[in-house]
Amino acid sequence: MIAASSFSSQLRLTPIESADEESLQSIGSDPAVFKFIPEIPTPFDAGTWIRSVLDNGENYIRHAIRLASTNEVIGYVQISRRLDMHIQLGYWLGSKFWGKRFGRQAASMALGPVFKVKKGKWT
Repeated sequence: MIAASSFSSQLRLTPIESADEESLQSIGSDPAVFKFIPEIPTPFDAGTWIRSVLDNGENYIRHAIRLASTNEVIGYVQISRRLDMHIQLGYWLGSKFWGKRFGRQAASMALGPVFKVKKGKWT
């Protein structure tokens, strides 16, 4: 796992920890958040989910997405290896943060240690 934190003017990515449970439970209680993510069971149980994420050695990046201005947890991003050996990037955000380009920004930040991103293009 990559344990480093990542920062931008709007967001911070920090390694997920059990202390994030209450915030993630609040976000995950909205059924719209996981509507298109069938791998995450609903109703969402943040404690069980966090333990499974932390116990999975194939999750290389598993970070809370936070607003830089307030440190509020607004979602989650991960890079993991699937059973078919493909690498997968996934993220989810609280619905009130949709449409603000936070998902794209968090994905770019998570991929930063893997790829260099220059002016929005992968190199």
